[in-house]
Amino acid sequence: MDLAEIRETLTQIDTEILNLLIKRIQLIPAIVGEKQKQSLKSFQPEREKELFRLYETQAQERGLNPVFVHKIFATVFEEMRNLQETHLK
Repeated sequence: MDLAEIRETLTQIDTEILNLLIKRIQLIPAIVGEKQKQSLKSFQPEREKELFRLYETQAQERGLNPVFVHKIFATVFEEMRNLQETHLK
């Protein structure tokens, strides 16, 4: 593979990541609705901690830096919380 092909592959991977983020965001109305039905708060710190532990373990098992993965998901979770709060308004 030459540099152009590698870059094209990376761009395709990044596009897949963006598409997955869009899918995640599209679930927000359903998440908010279910949390309202169950009288749950938008932010559930114990659930977030559980997910961090899960993803950090999976990262380590797959040879990824768990701190790197934690940072990525911290950003994703923060944005999801913000969007859930906006959806409630």
